Order: sequence, then structure tokens, then C-alpha cells
Amino acid sequence: MNLLPKAADEFRNRDYWDQFFDKVGREAFEWYSNFIDLASVLCKYIKPRDEILIVGCGNSTLSSDLYDTGIEHIINVDLSDRVIKQMKKQNEKRRPNMQWLQMDAREMTFDDNQFSVVLDKGTIDALMSNKSEQVLSDIDQILGQIDRVLRLTGRFICITLAQKHILDHISQYFFNNKSWLLRYHHIQTSKAFALPVFAFVFTKITMKTPLIELQLYNNAENNWLRFNDLTEAIDTIQQFQMTCFKKYDFKQKYTPGSETPVIDLYAEGNHTKLRYQMIVVNSLTKYRNKPFAAFIVPKSRNLDWLYSTPAGRQQIISSAKYTTIAFIYLQSDEDYRDLEQVKSEMTDAVLDFKPANLTDHVQIPFLSSSEGIGQVKICERSSSFVIEDCLCGNDNEWKRRLRFDANPNLIQSEINLTLNKKTNDFVPDYSTLENDYHGIIVACLKTHFLANKEDVEPNGNWLLIGLGGGVLTMKLIRTFPKIRLTGVDIDSEMIRIAKTWFGLKDTLSTCVVADGIEFLQRQVEDKVKYDVIIFDVNNNDSQSPLRCPHPAFLEDSILQNVKNLFSNQSGIFVLNFASRDDTNHDREDCLKRLTANFNHLSSIKLDDDINEIMFASEDLALNVQCPNKKISQQNSSINFDLNELLISTNQTSHVVNVKVLDVEKRYRPGPKHYVYVIQVTWSNPTNTFIIFRRYAQFFDLQCKLLDLFAEAPSPSNNFKNQSRQIPFLPGKIFLGRSQIRQIALERKQALNIYCQTLISLPEHISRSRPVLEFFQSLPTDVQNSNNAIHNEKKSVTKQSIVISAPLKLPNYRCINDFEAVETTEISLRKNTLVQVVHKHLNGWWFIQNGDRKGFVPGAFLESMEHSNIQDDVMGTDEFSRSANETYIVNKSYQATNRDEISLDQGSFVIVLEKSFTGWWIVKFNDRTGHFPAVYLTSCKGRIIPEPLPKEPSTNVFIRRLSSLNNYERNDNEEHPTTTEPELFYVHTDFNDDVGDCVSLQRGDIVEIHDKNSSGWWLGRRLKDDFVLTWIPSAFLQKEPIVDPYAVNGTQTSHSTFDPNITVEEQSEVSTNNIYQNIGNRLSTETIFPEIITKKQPMLSSLAIKHTSLPSIDNEEDTTRISVRDLIITTMSATNDTSLWSWSDSHGGYYQNIVDNYTLYLSTDYIVVQPMIRDAKEFLVIDRTHEDIQIHPTLPNVDGAIRRSIHGIIGIINLISGPYLIVITSKVRVGDINGQAIYKVQTTDIIPYARNMSHLNEHQLKYNTKYLSMIELVLRTEAFYFSYTYDITHTFQRLQTSSPDFHSIPFMERADQRFVWNRYLLSQFLTNRTVARFALPIIHGFVALHTLNINGHSLVYGVISRRSTYRAGTRLFIRGIDDEGRVANFVETEQILQLEDIACSYVQTRGSVPCFWAQLPDLRYKPKVTVLPSNHHMGAFRRHFEEQEYYYGRQFLISLTNHHGAEGKLNGKYRELYEASQNSYLKFEDFDFHKECAGMRYDRLTILLARIIADQDEYSYFAMNKDGALQSQQTGVFRTNCVDCLDRTNVVQTLLAKRILEQQLKHYNVIKYNETIDSYKQLGNIFKNIWADNADVISLQYAGTGALKTDYTRTGQRSTMGLFRDGYNSCMRYVLNNFFDGFRQDGIDLFLGYYRVSSDEGRTPESCPISKEISKKFLILPVTMFLALSMCIISLLIPASSFREQITYVLFWGAATISTLAITIFWGQELVDAPRLYSKMKRD
Repeated sequence: MNLLPKAADEFRNRDYWDQFFDKVGREAFEWYSNFIDLASVLCKYIKPRDEILIVGCGNSTLSSDLYDTGIEHIINVDLSDRVIKQMKKQNEKRRPNMQWLQMDAREMTFDDNQFSVVLDKGTIDALMSNKSEQVLSDIDQILGQIDRVLRLTGRFICITLAQKHILDHISQYFFNNKSWLLRYHHIQTSKAFALPVFAFVFTKITMKTPLIELQLYNNAENNWLRFNDLTEAIDTIQQFQMTCFKKYDFKQKYTPGSETPVIDLYAEGNHTKLRYQMIVVNSLTKYRNKPFAAFIVPKSRNLDWLYSTPAGRQQIISSAKYTTIAFIYLQSDEDYRDLEQVKSEMTDAVLDFKPANLTDHVQIPFLSSSEGIGQVKICERSSSFVIEDCLCGNDNEWKRRLRFDANPNLIQSEINLTLNKKTNDFVPDYSTLENDYHGIIVACLKTHFLANKEDVEPNGNWLLIGLGGGVLTMKLIRTFPKIRLTGVDIDSEMIRIAKTWFGLKDTLSTCVVADGIEFLQRQVEDKVKYDVIIFDVNNNDSQSPLRCPHPAFLEDSILQNVKNLFSNQSGIFVLNFASRDDTNHDREDCLKRLTANFNHLSSIKLDDDINEIMFASEDLALNVQCPNKKISQQNSSINFDLNELLISTNQTSHVVNVKVLDVEKRYRPGPKHYVYVIQVTWSNPTNTFIIFRRYAQFFDLQCKLLDLFAEAPSPSNNFKNQSRQIPFLPGKIFLGRSQIRQIALERKQALNIYCQTLISLPEHISRSRPVLEFFQSLPTDVQNSNNAIHNEKKSVTKQSIVISAPLKLPNYRCINDFEAVETTEISLRKNTLVQVVHKHLNGWWFIQNGDRKGFVPGAFLESMEHSNIQDDVMGTDEFSRSANETYIVNKSYQATNRDEISLDQGSFVIVLEKSFTGWWIVKFNDRTGHFPAVYLTSCKGRIIPEPLPKEPSTNVFIRRLSSLNNYERNDNEEHPTTTEPELFYVHTDFNDDVGDCVSLQRGDIVEIHDKNSSGWWLGRRLKDDFVLTWIPSAFLQKEPIVDPYAVNGTQTSHSTFDPNITVEEQSEVSTNNIYQNIGNRLSTETIFPEIITKKQPMLSSLAIKHTSLPSIDNEEDTTRISVRDLIITTMSATNDTSLWSWSDSHGGYYQNIVDNYTLYLSTDYIVVQPMIRDAKEFLVIDRTHEDIQIHPTLPNVDGAIRRSIHGIIGIINLISGPYLIVITSKVRVGDINGQAIYKVQTTDIIPYARNMSHLNEHQLKYNTKYLSMIELVLRTEAFYFSYTYDITHTFQRLQTSSPDFHSIPFMERADQRFVWNRYLLSQFLTNRTVARFALPIIHGFVALHTLNINGHSLVYGVISRRSTYRAGTRLFIRGIDDEGRVANFVETEQILQLEDIACSYVQTRGSVPCFWAQLPDLRYKPKVTVLPSNHHMGAFRRHFEEQEYYYGRQFLISLTNHHGAEGKLNGKYRELYEASQNSYLKFEDFDFHKECAGMRYDRLTILLARIIADQDEYSYFAMNKDGALQSQQTGVFRTNCVDCLDRTNVVQTLLAKRILEQQLKHYNVIKYNETIDSYKQLGNIFKNIWADNADVISLQYAGTGALKTDYTRTGQRSTMGLFRDGYNSCMRYVLNNFFDGFRQDGIDLFLGYYRVSSDEGRTPESCPISKEISKKFLILPVTMFLALSMCIISLLIPASSFREQITYVLFWGAATISTLAITIFWGQELVDAPRLYSKMKRD
């Protein structure tokens, strides 16, 4: 239907509108918006008493909606008579007071001043289609009529899109009348428009000057912008319209890589004060599960390349993996409290750009860097520039920047800052060069002069045109101290800025205020000569893409003047060139001019920057050392590593001596390893460091050196001689453990020779970047060997202070303003009086000022008292004489005053005097000076360099720690003792909140060496090796920590609570059949004790090996095990299984559940007590009323039976009432992410009922059967759980989830697909107070192994999670259900963990996703039947929508046969796949049995060849130790056969093996020409884990172990494997036909698919399990067995004649066959079918 006119003039035609409403009919036609969107504005300006005129009403419901709200005095007018009649007829009965009149708005007949409100919705927009004279005349007539009929204080409300010509004309009309208040409201509409909808509210009042108010975003009263200038208001509206238009255009169509323009957002109430800027960016790739986020850019980083350029923003998006990100830029001159304030203020603006498919109330994740909002301090601001100090990065690195307002996004000058400790002010730091264009200029000139003049410093005249902030000037002077530098700038203000804020000194350079071009000309005339001339001149023309230099400086005359000023032909001209011209015309023109005037030209283009540094000379090319490549000439670019160049410029020292002193054991980062203690002596100045390096670091260095230098040609061109330049490195131990001390000691001498040989090589090798970086002192080298050195800045010493009387704190006065930086500090103003509580020798004093307490530098305080009596308590004298203690420098410091000393990180110094001001007097070599104490760390317990003096240690234990004689004696060795250290046990957890001791856990064993009367003893945890630290004696006891409720004894299957029960007793039953003793379920002779205990059998062939404490078989044996042996065994077990924890970027990753409880069973209650200190929550279950509550105190449990348990599985309701299921013993199978994973070993089922007297005979029988079902499920291999780790989720899901996800309670955030006790814990989940006792368990398989390959310690494991949806047994649960859930769905995750990388790879399996069945009927292989249904496609799509949500893309591998019944099933699968047309799916059907017939499993390579490209594309998840993502898995392989067991296991193993080999090769664990099979240990572990996984999954689904596991374990099929498969196949036949019904009922009961009623069994018919197989059907198998027996007897016993014998044989044979046929025909009546859950629901 075409509603638009042929010409715009028709809008004014009455006939057009009649035809228009004829086409529309009775349906309301709403312009722009409905009443709900407009109500907030209309109801604000229209009151019930008002008389309203609606102009151009049409058939809109606006007037009727107003009437229904109580506003009844309404007159509607319209040009169309037809629509007036129509609307009058519709409303005359329901709205009698509303009038409808046909009238032309240009000639209205109403009285003057008749109405208080005139309302127009879209009429003026429709009529004002252009700016022709006729149209404008008509509009003026309408506006004049409105002005006439409106009374004073009346309101004209115009709903409009406010197109520019309409906005200008209407606003100008009312503004010129000077008697109107103009208000513009933005209306947020439910319907999207390219332009925003506005409500113009013009109030007719008497005013001298018109007032204009503007309200954007419909943000209530507090967001009005007020103007007096109409042009300024219209510009603001149009800017807002443009933003909305860009938003509309941006949201209409997703364009990869597109961005919105910068969106300015102003402060509330001030349209001139810019508060935020925002840019919304689309990624180049869509991420299905992460559609939208916001990123808060720290305000100190707004101008960084990463945030200020499209390429940088795309880099952030690719790291965050979001489809669209809104970047929020904070303004440097605005104050922001924290990130939460930014989030609250920007949420509405960000939601405006959310994708259309997200709901209005969606929670948008706000991302940010670790810097938060950042810190910016404005140093100086003028009308043209701003100088600011910015905190950049995470290392408290401050930078000072100069920016001009004309180009605010360009940094004119920038320099690093350092803190002057004496003045507490920031000063410029010119000690190092940065990778900016200033640094590149200086570095290139430095290397040029070093290469050409052999280390002779240049000393000529240099000229810099464009002084700017003076940064380049100072860097040149610091690098070339002998030059005479002249700096020229046209603006004297710049020279003032350079001197005031950037440290420019008159004594070091000559500063000239002049025009650069004129200055050059004068210098030529005066015949002044220069060796180097540098142009660093900005172009002030903001419209030009050429940013630097000004075009006038590229004129030939200027370049000729430069040449004439050179002192000789080797003079160098340096030009900083910057242009945003994408066509490169500016650059080509610049190069053309330079080549025309100079013979040699080179350039360096900075990465991720527009700057390019050009070097020109007449006769000498720039000489910069580049590996294997000369500097290119004549318009070519220099190609070398800029960072290498900067390091070589900053680094003037080299290694002169190296000695490997000793080896040390380390536990962090885990696992246990050894490091080599190396003493390194450097030149210039001579300094000695102690560094610690692992062998792997030596190996990495060797690889780098071989890559860089092994293939370089030698002077003699003898390849063999050259290749021997790199010294030999002793190889890795491939067949042993590299963390063994003996191996480390054997390597020590060889590594010592290697190091000494390395530094004696030619300088291009011995002073190369890899060698210098290897021997440099690192932060880890100055930390404690096993514990990171915590900041001692504000730690209070642990010494007892004896105070006999109330202490009067000394008064001090603050002598200067101090601003707090950290939360532990407090800010002070000059002359503030404070009281000093504690003085620390590092210079930070703890003070109080009123109610405020915190730390301030002691240098800011001045004593107000003449007596130092209190100082005897607080500290000592002003200076403390030290006994020449040795300290190590933990951070480099550059001296700023003459009495200070500069030292590098890792230097060893002797402290001569300590001062409470924080400035200590230290001695380094022959130099003595002041040094900040916060940069020093004590060397107690550390190895120090040999040349330093030492005090001889008399402590025997100290001598035993190290064979070296340079161990620094601790302060606590004032009274050395020869007694042996004492062992103590930690009885309660202790957290070190200060950071100067160590945290302890209950059960830790510590060794105490010295006891102090203060209660702080000197000792160590045994697992920390030889690290002495402070330990609180109040948390120690001499007796070992023993669980009072776990003592030796024996546990029986059926017994009451007995305190003498083994908690961790392990019962291993070697079987391959979960139905052992299954006949017991039919017994009705059952004893009902208080507790029914069942042990869970564990397959001996599948048992996961782990290290545990030595077994204690009897009391006599325990006496042979010493405490030391127990300690060593415990530590060994911990070290073998401990894993490092991945970075917790979200915080609060793990929500611990208590791992040990005591259960009390009394007559009325069941009480569960957490075994933790000061437990305040006790779970109490009322056995009578069945209530579950939390009590703050332990109820009276006198006389109660007591038992230790390890967790609650849940509560199941049976006929007799509820039963509590608890875990009584567990087995630790390993760690994931440093968190222990356990396997359920035995369980108890505890009834609420005290006895069964309330049950009749039938109920008693059926209740026993139900109990047997639950016990059978609990005995099934295998249930797993963790107290601290969410085992239900994959590692990728856990690491990529939002922080809010990890704050959800443990059970609630678990993946409900895999929580097998979800139904059993339903009562805990409905009551949030008891939810912390809910322990989720999974059913499947977990195996984790630690091993060492090529010196790399790694953990390898597999986790399989069985789904609870459509769970069951092999033949009774097949296919899919209506909700898209398939049978035997298992998620399998392969985990690999290295020292610093963790990887995860996920696969899935599941039944063919269509409706099909294969019900058992006594046939060996029941027929596969595809069920007729119209819902196949619906269920198929629902299934894969869920899979795509969880896993991304899906590659479907079908291994079923292509013929027979399986062929039909496979054909249906392919048919559904092709019909779905889902681009996220790929399909590959591979006839496994046909392709691999004759045990040709090598033909599986055919399948691999088809899918490896997709496997590489899907990749795997990898994350390093710091939490940075390396890769993510974007899709999974979904494999199936008919059972999803045997064939599926083989293919999943092949896929897992290929990925594991890729990971090991990528992270250099194995070589690229090696495989897993190249390493016997690794190969065996991999094969056995996957074979065990196959067996367990098969056991849970089919009842027996898997088939074809001999191929998984050995890589080939064997005859024994065939026999084993035959046995398992026979067992499957028996179990699936005669026992699986009972097991299926147990699973349905356990998962809650069937719920028992307490009324069941009152009559036999009321209980579904009362139904038995009809006895008449049992006659058939009995008859068949009898006939078969007679047939065999007839064959074996000869008859009187052959004819007679044949007759008997044929007769009984026919009887056997006929009864067999009848039995099979009635087979489904004879099998053990489930009775609890409808087959129709399952099928």
C-alpha cells in the first residue's frame, strides 16, 4: 500500500488526506510514537482543567488516550472530513465531552486566547516538506493561528523529528516574538527512527529576553541545558541528532570493523563541560556468546595508540572477544570517584548502542584495565595548552605531557617522571630512552658516532629548531654531554615551560626565541657551523594532514641553508616527519626535496605511529649496527630492532666475570625445581649481583644464541669453526628427573664453564642483547627464595613493647602538604598537628590525627616537644647505628642530589646508618651516600657475593643450610644455640595480613629455631625448605593434629553408627560388571538399622593411582614410622600432585565448601557440624517434622551417635519418608587449577524415620526395593566432586565468565546438565541459608597424572561429564526428546598444564539427534527403528541451538553403518542436517565398520584427513599463568555411533592425541618431528587414560567395559582384545535384557524423574514396581531350555537305530526352534523393562 503522495504539494490537499485515511481504514495511524512514550512529557505540561486543541488529529488515539487519563476538554481538528466523521463515530459514546471538527489549521475560527494548550503531532512535519515560499507561508499562517488562539501562559506542544529546516524555522519564529519560553524535550521512543523524536514545548509568557532550555535523553529535571543564544541551542540539538543518526545507522546493520564518530557527553546541567567521550566499535569477527560490552579507558591512557586509533581498538576487541565494545574516554580535568561511578553515569548512554537482539534490561559488562580510572594531575593550564602528570601502567610510572588545545589528541612533549624523596615532588627522568621518536633520534645518533669515531664523544655545535617542551634537548645533552646545543623556538612561552616543567637548564644549552627560518638565514650570514641540525617543528594548520614539519621548512632554500651550515661534509640533518595523508603524497614530496639536496638519506618509521625520522647527509651515510644487514641508502628505510637499539644505547656496561656458586631448591612457581646461584660482576661501574636461573632459562638462551649467531659466516669461512663459537651446553636429562638435586649438582660445573666461556666470546656475542638480558638482575632475584618479598613500607616490627603506664604519644607538626597515594596513607596539610604512634626505619611513620590514622613520610614531620622520652618506646635516636648489615637493592634509584648514591636493582650494599627519615647511609664498593630505605631489602637468610665481608656464623643449623661460607646471619641469632630445632604443629589457620611473616594452615608442620618472649618465634614451614620467618606461637602445639572422630576399625555393609569406623577405607573389587550381588535386590529379608551403608566398588583396572600417607595396618607397624618419614611422605605427595593456580582475573574464583563434617544422630535430630574453627552455622534436620534449619550454636547432642562425613549428596523421599545421603569416604584423584578433586568411595543412606513400624508388609517390601535402586546407582562407577573447584564447567567457561558469575553460590552456578544430585539437593536450594552445605557431584570420569618430559613438569588429565538429561541405560534410552536433549550425552575435556601455560580441549558425544528406538526384545541386536514423527526437525534444531550456545560451531561425525537399519538412521541424520541449513554445522559420515574392516584401523587416517583443517580452525583454549588468553576453542567435534561408546571412543582418542601433540610442540615440550609415542611414559599414560575413560563411560551406559579398548591402549587390535570384546558383548546381552530395567528405574528415581509417594504400597496395585512378569511367559524359556536339553541328549546318547535317533533330534530341534521363535516374538514381554518412568516420555 502506497501512502506517500506523488508530490509534496499534495500534503496540503484535502482530497489527498481523504484518500489517505480511506487506505488506512479504521486502524490508528500513529506518527512517530504512541501515547506511552509521550506520557512523561504530555502529562507534565497538560493538566485536567486545561482546554486543549489538537491540530491535524488524524485517526491517532492520542486524544482518546489523553481523555482516558482525565483530560476531557479536548477539541480535535483535521482537514479531512472523512477522518473527522470516523473518529467522531468511534468516540461519541465513550468520550462524550470530546469534540471533532473539520477545519483548516491555516484559517481556524476559534476565539482569541481560547485554549491553554495546542498540540500537534506530525502535522507541521508533514506540511513543511520543503522550504518553498508557499510552504513557508502556510506554516507561518498555522503558527500565527496557534499564537492567536493560545492564551497567556498557554503551551504549544509540537511532536516532531526536528529536521533542520523545520527546527530553524519554527524556533526562529517563536524566538523573534521575544515572549516565549522555548523548551526542547528529547523523547525516547519504543520505535526506532533515524532521527530522534522531540517535543517542542513553547510557553507563551511575557519575557524581556527569550529563554531556551534543552533536555536530552529524557533525563528528568536535573539535566536541563540553558541557552540565551538560539544558534548555540540549535547547534547542540543538531549535534545530538547527528549522534542519534550515527547510532541508528550503526545499529541497523552490523558492519565488521566499523566505528561511530566520537560522541561527546556533557556534565549534567553544563553543556559546555565535556565529561565523557564515547566511540562504539564493531569487531572484525562476531562472537556468538559475547555480543556487547563497554570498556572504560583510564584517563591517563586516552592518547595511547591502543585506545586512540582504530587498529588499537580492534586489538583490544580481539583480546576481549566481544562483538561490539563501547569505548568510554574520561576527561583529564574531570573528577571520578571510582569505576562504579563511571558505570552508573554511563549505563544509559551505553545501552543506547546495544544490539537490537538484547533486551532493555540486559546487564552490560563494563571492562577496564587494571589501572582503573587512572590518575591525571593538571600542572598548568592556559588558553592554548595544558601540562599534566599522568599515571601510566601498573608500575606507578608517571609521565608529564604537554598538549595544545588546538590539537588535544596529539602529545607535543612527554617525559617520564621520578619522585624526589626529599621534596616529595615529581621531577623529569632522563636516565633512559623510550621507544618514541625522541628516543630513536638520540639512539641512532649515539650508535652512529660510536661506530664512526670509536667511542670518542662528539663535541661540536648542534642546532635544534623547535624546542617545544625541551624533552629532546635534555635527552641530547644527557647522551652527548660535550656538545654545544642551541635550541630555537618561536614562542618564548615554550622556553618557560621547558625550564619550569621539563627540567631544561640554561647552563647546559643555549635557548633562542626566534623564527626558525630567519634564524637559519642569520646563522648562514654569520658563517656559524654545526655538526648536527635537527628539525622538530609542528605545523599549526589543523586542516593539513602534514603534522610535522611546517611546509616552509621543506623549501629548497631552507635545505640549502642547512647544507651551508654544516661544518664538514659529514654533517647530519635530522628531520621529524609526521603526516596523516593516506595517499603518501606528503611523504613523497618530502623525500623528493631531500634527495635533491642530499646524497645520502635513511629513515626509520615507528611502528603504530605516524612519525618517521629521516637522516640526511652529504657524504656520509648514517651508520647504525644492524644484524646481518647494512644500512640502506637513497630513500630506503632502516630495518632493525628499535628496542635492541634503545637497550644498546642505555646499556653501557657489560659482564666481566661470572661464577656459578651453588644450587637451591624452590617450590614457587610449582612444581619443585632447582635454581643455580650465579654471581655476576659488571663493568662501568664495577658491581656484583647474585642472580638465580633455572636450567630451562639456560636452554632458552642457548637456542636464541644459536638462532642469531650459529649461521653467521666466520672470517675464515670455516663453517665448523664458526658453529663452535657458541659454547656447548650440557643437554637435558631425558630419562631422569631434572628436579633431582644430584642431577642439578652434576650440571653446576658444566654451567660454570659455559658461562665463563660465553662472556669471553667476541663482543658481538658476549655483549649481545640475549646475553645481557640473561645476566641482568630481575625482580625475582632480589626477592626471598621461596616467598615474594612483601613491601615493608608500612609493616610494624614484631617486638614486644613493655608499657607500664598509659603512653603519651609525641606531638609533631606537618611542615609541608602531603597527598596520600595509597589507602593506608592519609593526607596532611601544612602546620597540621599529629601524634606519632610508631616510627619505622624505612621512613614511614604511623600517625593519628583525630579519628584518622595512617602512614606519612617522617620527612614531613617536625617534633613539637623538647624531650625524647617517648622516643624510647617508639624508636631510638634520630640515627640508628647499624652493625654493617648487608642489604640488597630491590628497585633501581637515580640520585638527584650530591649526597645521594645511584644504585641498580640487585646491588648489594652495607648499611652504615639507619634514619627514621627513611634515608639511610649506605656503602657500595668505595662509594658512600644516602639511599631511600624503601628500595632496600634485608639479606637475612640469603647468599651474598663472596667479596663482601661477613660475620662468621656460630649457629649449627645455619651452617647446615648451605655449604658456602657467605650466608648472612639473622638478627635473631644473638644467642646461638646448638640444640636441635623443635617440631610443632599448626592447630588453627593463621592469615598474614601485614605481609612480613607467613600464612599457616591447620595441619602444617613447622620447625622452630628460636623462641622470642614476644610470642613471635623464628622458624620455618617444612614445605618451604630453608626459609626462616616469623611464626606466632599462639597457633602452635606439640601434639600432631588428629581427627578425633577418625580411628581405626572396620565398617560393615549393614550396621549402626560405630565410632570405630575407618573414614578413608578403600574397598577395591576387581570386576567388570556393576551388577555384582544384584540378586540381593530381590530379597525381602532386610534388616532396617539406623544407617544403611553401601561401599562403592572401584575397578582395579581403572583405579587412579595417587600418593598417600603410608598405610597403617596395625598398631605395631605404626611404631616403625617416624614423624620425619610422615613429613617427607606428605611433602612428596603434595609436590607430585600440586599444580600452580591460574590467574584469578575476576577475584573470588573459588567458593569453598567445608571438606569435613561431624554428623550427630539423635532421637529427634540429625545435626551436621562443619569441622572448622569457631563454626557458627550448624545444619539441623528435624526427623519428625522434616524441617531443615541453620542454628548458630551446636544443639545438645549428648548421647547422639557421632560420625565423620565428607559431604552431603542430598535427600531422597521414599515410602518410609526422607533419607539423607552422605559421603563417608573419598579418594583424592588429583588437582585442577590447584584445587583438589575427589572421588566418592562409600556412602551412607540415613532414614529420618526411627523405625519402619508405620509401614505395612507391602510398603516394607517396596521401600526395600527403592533403597536397592538408590544403592545400585551409588555403587556405579564413578561420582566426583570438589569443595573448591567448579568441576561441572569446562576450564574455558570458568576463565571467560564475568566476575558476577563467580560470586554466585557454588551449587547455583554449576552447570545443571551435569549435576547428578540436583534433585536430591532441591530442598537445600530452596532455602538459601542452607545452600552452603550443598555439594554438587558429577558422574563420569576424572583422571589426572603428573609427569616430566624433557625437563618440563606437566599435568595431563581427562574429565568426562555425563548429562543428567535423558540419562539411562543403553537400549532403553535412545535418540532425542522434544526439548532437544539426547541420550548418552557426555562432555569430555582434555587438560594439559605446563609451568606457565594451561590448555583445555573439549569434545562431545551424544545419540543421533532424531526420534528413534532400539528396545530390547531378546534378539542379540535389536532392530534400530526411526520413529514416525513430524517433530524431528524441531527437536534437531533445539538440540543444536543449545550446543552452539555452549560450544560454538559443531562438526558432526557419524560413525554408523551406511547400510541396513543403521544406514536408515544415518540417512535420517544427514537429511536433518541438510534441511536445517545451519551454517554453524558441518557433517561427516564415516562408515567405521566398512572402512576399518579386517582390523585395518590405520584407515582412520582417511577420516582425520577430512577434518584436521576444521580442528585447527576450532583450535583449543590456552591461557598463561598471568591470566592472558593465548587462544580459545571456537567449536567442538560431536562424535556418535549407535551406542556412542566403542567406535566413538576410538575417534575421540585420535582427535585428542593430535591436539595434545600440537600443544606439546607449540610450547616446546617435544620436538616437531616427535610424537607422543616417542616418550614411553607419556604414551602409556595417554593411552591408559583414554582407555579407562572409555571403559567407565561404557560401564555407566551399557553395564560393561568398552569394546576395542585394546586399540586405544596399544595402538593396534589383538586376538586377546577380540576375545575380551566377545565376553563383554555377551555380558551386555544378558545385562541389557534382564537387569537394565531395574537400573533404569534407579537412575530415574535418583534424578527425580520419578518421585515416590508416601501412599504407595498401601495396596499392591498402587505401587508401579509391584508389577511382575506374567508367569505364563516364563513357560516359553523353560520349554525352550527343556527342548534344547533333549536335543543335545538325543545327539549324545545313541538310539537303537539311526532313524530313531534322527527322529528324536529333529523333533527336539524343531521344538527348540519353535519355542525360540515364540520367545523372541514375545521378547519385549520377557525383558526386564523399567516400571517407574513412561517409555513414551523416554522414546
